[in-house]
Amino acid sequence: MDRIIQGLLKAFREEQSFNEDMSETQLFEYFVNYCLVSKEYESSFDIQEVSIGGCSDLAIDGIAILVNGDLVESTEEIEDLIKRNKSLTVKFILIQAKTSNNFDSGDIAKFLIGVRAFFDEKSTLLKNEQLPDLQLSRHASLRSFDFLTLSLIQYCVLLPRTTNFGV
Repeated sequence: MDRIIQGLLKAFREEQSFNEDMSETQLFEYFVNYCLVSKEYESSFDIQEVSIGGCSDLAIDGIAILVNGDLVESTEEIEDLIKRNKSLTVKFILIQAKTSNNFDSGDIAKFLIGVRAFFDEKSTLLKNEQLPDLQLSRHASLRSFDFLTLSLIQYCVLLPRTTNFGV
């Protein structure tokens, strides 16, 4: 990892008050999730609420679901928005972050399979405990809503290759 990224991660760790024992890989995932979700959602949010991880995460490191511009984390929040609005605009942000310098088509394929499984209610892929609460894509009220606009934003972030300039 180059010095610029390391400096950004150090500043992010301090800003977010993360423990020093958090792995660099997990910190990078949180950093990427924070940067990409912040691009779409300008209010403050808990980075741990949009970060997935661990076993059976469908190769997805971050999920944010925005409904009418609000970051939602539960079906109750969706129910409330349905009651207050005549139409819904739903934006799904799914993120995969890798600290590798190399493009690995296998990692991209796993991510795309995971994205598909996230939206597929018949998927048999194992999902960790952080994912079920986020299965808002399967919410019955969303499926039956007359004025629903959906958009999906997928990100896959890899570290750039570092170049030795003889320094």
